[in-house]
Amino acid sequence: MKKAPLFLVKFGKEEHIDDLMKGNIYMNTVSFFQKIKDNKIRGDSYENNTYLASPKESNIMINGIVIKDIVQSVGIYSPKDDNNKYTHLFSASAVYKEDALNDGDNIFDNRVKEFGDTILVIHNLNEFSTRLNRAIKKSDFYTISASNVEYLPSFFDGKVDLFNKLDEYAWQKEWRLAIGSNTKEPFKINVGSIEDISKKIKISEFKNKMVEQNKELNFYFS
Repeated sequence: MKKAPLFLVKFGKEEHIDDLMKGNIYMNTVSFFQKIKDNKIRGDSYENNTYLASPKESNIMINGIVIKDIVQSVGIYSPKDDNNKYTHLFSASAVYKEDALNDGDNIFDNRVKEFGDTILVIHNLNEFSTRLNRAIKKSDFYTISASNVEYLPSFFDGKVDLFNKLDEYAWQKEWRLAIGSNTKEPFKINVGSIEDISKKIKISEFKNKMVEQNKELNFYFS
């Protein structure tokens, strides 16, 4: 059973965060993220693969010295297994109860600052889900799912889907909403204002810890 987060945290540029507070959830295609070249911050060339194949370890000899040649799993795309051809994604980072219990530990990796200068903390997930579901019911989307991403070891061998990523991305603590539609173009879903169930924070003021006893967010970046 997948665990439920306490909060969702969206990192981004301030204008995009302001738009999200108005209830506009921006959805871009899986292929968009697959093609981004940004040193594995937002982009992931393995997106939309349907299988990861782990290569066998092999030995290479150079000048009499044996070198172990090990590379990570190879992504394979099989059209017949692809149910996500026109899937669009919205991603956020998830905070779980155990994050609050690790006193002294940072919740997020400093690399999240690469996403932008502003953060939106969505602190009432039940109400957020209610508004999201209400908006989706009015739409003509045909596949909808939402879950935290499961991170797999570098040498994983087996079938994968949109909620699997290699563990080199685990620092993102990603939760994602996946929606199938009949268009390849990005779009927005408006769920109505979420200003009452969220809090905007400049990343320079964001504290990277959570105090559980009073349910307040208490974060900072060094």
